[in-house]
Amino acid sequence: MSNWYAPEQRLCNQLNIKHIDLSLHSRRLPKKATLIEMVRVFNTADRPILLKCSGGADRTGLAAALFLLNEYGIECLPEALQQLKFFPYLHFPRKHQRWIAHLPRYFAATHRDKTLADWTQKVYSHTNFANWLCENNLEGTWHK
Repeated sequence: MSNWYAPEQRLCNQLNIKHIDLSLHSRRLPKKATLIEMVRVFNTADRPILLKCSGGADRTGLAAALFLLNEYGIECLPEALQQLKFFPYLHFPRKHQRWIAHLPRYFAATHRDKTLADWTQKVYSHTNFANWLCENNLEGTWHK
């Protein structure tokens, strides 16, 4: 376990802030259950919501992008993609983290007028996402 996690949990407990953990690997494509749980948390968590990963850029940016798509729909895709930019968020992914920037685009290409919640449950699969990445010359942007 990392040296920041336990103090973060203690501080949340002291401040009566609900601390919710979601396991999202930065180098592996997300499983369907992970995305379903993330959307469920977006829809049920008390506001405001603080999104954070250990590095604070890659997975945090993805969660922020998905939050916007969940809240405002596909119309906010440009704003969602801004969450994954180098400036001002310092999103500079390594080779096997580059899939992260493409998940919102994959949603846009495959959502078929579904909300993010419906898409995660009825359309998304990490295998189909992997195939889409390969079809778009993005093979190697994740660790298999």
